[in-house]
Amino acid sequence: MSERLVPDITSLLTKIRAGYSFREANALKVVEKAHVPILYIHGESDTFVPTKLTKELYQ
Repeated sequence: MSERLVPDITSLLTKIRAGYSFREANALKVVEKAHVPILYIHGESDTFVPTKLTKELYQ
């Protein structure tokens, strides 16, 4: 089974149900609107989401 199969199928279902795909989602825009503290936990060994993205969200 492809490593991308599950995320791609889930993204398609999100597009159908919520109106946006994973590629269209923008965490930076959502974090800007947050009014509560956010705890970021992200390991350097993550191969799916680059650590630099978590650092951008923190900033």
